[in-house]
Amino acid sequence: MDEKDGTWGTGEQVPGTGTLNAGGSASVSALSCASDGYCAAGGSYGDAARHDHAYVADETAGTWGTAVELPGITALEGGGNSTVKSISCGAPGDCAAVGTYTEASGLKSHAFVADETNGSWGNAIELPGSEALDTIGRGQLTSVSCTAAGDCAAGGTYLDSTGLYPLMDNESGGTWATARALPSGTIDNTYGTFVTSLSCASAGNCTAGGYYTDAAGPTCARAPGSRGF
Repeated sequence: MDEKDGTWGTGEQVPGTGTLNAGGSASVSALSCASDGYCAAGGSYGDAARHDHAYVADETAGTWGTAVELPGITALEGGGNSTVKSISCGAPGDCAAVGTYTEASGLKSHAFVADETNGSWGNAIELPGSEALDTIGRGQLTSVSCTAAGDCAAGGTYLDSTGLYPLMDNESGGTWATARALPSGTIDNTYGTFVTSLSCASAGNCTAGGYYTDAAGPTCARAPGSRGF
């Protein structure tokens, strides 16, 4: 639903999701507006086989267009599952969507990014460089922030043989760099560190936040403590 001049309008189904959502499990998990009446939304819908797939929809001049499966996501997941976890728009019709997809085997998940340019969504791709970090296959991106068209930052998590670590990347001029790990500094990463949100004030100037789980408490006696950073 949209708010105009301080008044909320009536909620409505995202156009097109009724057709996509044969499995009856559609949801909106990400939303961003570049200006009044120019927004993008994303999430996942369930097909008849009970697989979830990422979708996107755009609002132009106050009217929502038809939701479509995120281009390229079928080729990545190969019959698995996917969802958009975050969207950010640097300008009307110029947005980025991030999330996670699971291979058809269901054994490994990976982080993806997709860019919208001049109102057209390009194909989702695996986050460049993330496979080299995410050797176990639990990669995901949970947050993205764009300061202008093609200039964004994204964060999430990857898993290797030693643990869970923050996954970070930047896009400049429409090109995503090679993903890297976020330096943990003095954080006790015994049970993993997760980026849950980030925001950029200008290109290359961002702040990321999330939580880490330390080794507080006797083994098996109580759950490790989770703390924000």
